Amino acid sequence: MKTKLVLVMLAISLTACQQPKERYTQQSPEIDVVKTLISEYNAKNYDFSAMADTCKTYFNSKTKAMSNDELLAYHKGNEANYSSRKFLDKDQEYEMVVTDDGETWVNCWLDWQCKLKGSEQVVDVPVHLTYRFAEGKIVRQVGMWNSSEVIAAMQKMASASSGDSASAGSEESDRAQVQQVSEIKEMPKASMSDSAKKDEQDLSETIGELLRNPDFAVDENSKGQVRLTVNSANQIIVLGIETENADVKKFVQDRLNYHQLDFDFSEKMKVYTIAVKIQSS
Repeated sequence: MKTKLVLVMLAISLTACQQPKERYTQQSPEIDVVKTLISEYNAKNYDFSAMADTCKTYFNSKTKAMSNDELLAYHKGNEANYSSRKFLDKDQEYEMVVTDDGETWVNCWLDWQCKLKGSEQVVDVPVHLTYRFAEGKIVRQVGMWNSSEVIAAMQKMASASSGDSASAGSEESDRAQVQQVSEIKEMPKASMSDSAKKDEQDLSETIGELLRNPDFAVDENSKGQVRLTVNSANQIIVLGIETENADVKKFVQDRLNYHQLDFDFSEKMKVYTIAVKIQSS
């Protein structure tokens, strides 16, 4: 009798060990970690202790990864554009799945809301975030959302700012002008700080490099006026191109718009007017 009891208990034990790991759930320690991460973001407390030192973050990109330090700089750089921003508590959805390859992922669907500094316009953006866990740490973070409404609102503010500057006098509108891409020159405002002057010089030089080696036949009409700004993500945003040459317009738009600067531009959300004359190399 004792032998049979032992065998039965052994069989139960083996059956329990063979139970597969739960493949889908909406309650888990990993989900709680992500919820805490979201709460910390809302509180502007960027605590990355739940993330591995080698964690890679991809926001609206499959190839451009950010380290934890770059992610921190990304968030802090964006703060300047908002008087408030947060993930809303309403309609948050979380799930954890284990893939066929044994990878553990936490997915969440959230609504992000911001109030733009300067206009106080409120913008709501649906966001999908997913986190891969390994050995209790987040090793990969991916975020996807449509930022067009936020960018459009910031461009509208930048355009309004440009109009105000133009009406104030010609001294302000003469900032950061360039004559042609082969010879970048700027005329900074005298009261600008040395760091701001250097930033605008670096921006002018970067634009000059980007507009070299045109992919079309240039002539005397290969010129125009470009209005642009630098957004909170440190990208060039083209606000408008005044030119009679369609090739110039497409070339400038393709080369400049959303170009990621490789230096931290301090004078973000200011509008610059640049006169360009495209020249063949």
